Amino acid sequence: MVKEILIKDAYVPELIEVFGRDYNDTVWDTELTELIPNPHTKAQFADAEFDREMVQFIKKKVMRYRTDMATSSIDLTEITE
Repeated sequence: MVKEILIKDAYVPELIEVFGRDYNDTVWDTELTELIPNPHTKAQFADAEFDREMVQFIKKKVMRYRTDMATSSIDLTEITE
């Protein structure tokens, strides 16, 4: 199943701010052991963060569903009878 989320252009700047809140203009380069300019824009970072948060949300919902299904199928009758 493929889903697509359409967001009105008017909301994009605000979403970039919301999902880009942890963006930094510089990042640590472990090879050079120094700060370098971030190769990603704030919009690219926000896009990736949005995707990550959506995947996490879906995983939580699926795990909750699986737990509910497993719990509802447990036989609670006394074993010691």
